[in-house]
Amino acid sequence: MSVAVARLLPVAPFPLVNLVAGTARIRLPDYLLGSALGLAPGIIVFTLFSGVLRGVLQDPDPMRLGALGLGAGGVTGFAIWLWRRFVAEVTVDDG
Repeated sequence: MSVAVARLLPVAPFPLVNLVAGTARIRLPDYLLGSALGLAPGIIVFTLFSGVLRGVLQDPDPMRLGALGLGAGGVTGFAIWLWRRFVAEVTVDDG
């Protein structure tokens, strides 16, 4: 699960995550499954987003512009939710 969260959230560069996973002695099947689960949503979203963006650039009709706006808003909202859920919880504010 930790590998999936590290892949899903951009908390560290890939080589650093790989190094930490290796030194933490995470088993290869767990590492591969966590990497697949953590990388798959981003790959799917970027693939769909690029297809919609291409459609908008080729023929900017209102439906495609609306789909692009909804997609961008959804991705932004999901990223904010992930940040608050996983990253903001672990930071301590001494303020």
